[in-house]
Amino acid sequence: MVLVVQVVGIVFSVLLMYFTFLNYKRNDMSVSEFIFWSALWVMFMYVTLFPYSLSVIADTLQLVRLMDLFTISALMFLVVLTFYNYMMTMHTRRKIEHIVRAFALRKK
Repeated sequence: MVLVVQVVGIVFSVLLMYFTFLNYKRNDMSVSEFIFWSALWVMFMYVTLFPYSLSVIADTLQLVRLMDLFTISALMFLVVLTFYNYMMTMHTRRKIEHIVRAFALRKK
């Protein structure tokens, strides 16, 4: 069973590395974003292949199971991603609002 999960994890990370590369080549992301996401997928692949390499961290945090560490880490990552997404949406909203106001005032 563990082998199937590992194969699915490897395929998942390779596909996402490919999509990251495609977006970089289309100039949809900067070099720093490409490096960040590529490093994230490589780390995911490593953790998928060697899940017990994180047991030192789980022991330090006094977590009973390694799955608890994965769950807590995933939840923290999703919260940060949600906050970042919210901030980018507000930034885009303000820019659009500014453009529409400037266009409306120029129209008169």
